[in-house]
Amino acid sequence: MTITVSASEVRKGDICILTLETVEGIQRKGMNVPSGKVRVALSNNTRKRVATWSAKTEILVERLEVSA
Repeated sequence: MTITVSASEVRKGDICILTLETVEGIQRKGMNVPSGKVRVALSNNTRKRVATWSAKTEILVERLEVSA
């Protein structure tokens, strides 16, 4: 399912539609994360990178639905 979420609501395993990168992890608080920002680890077939986004940035993601 394709949805738009704020950067603070991105989950591990989400796929960013525009870059086709998979979210490997997200850090919301810590020494290296400024207030109001989130640090997101992203990867695709050829590279891995870490991006710092504003927590309110809207991101278009593909999320696999998990049924309970």
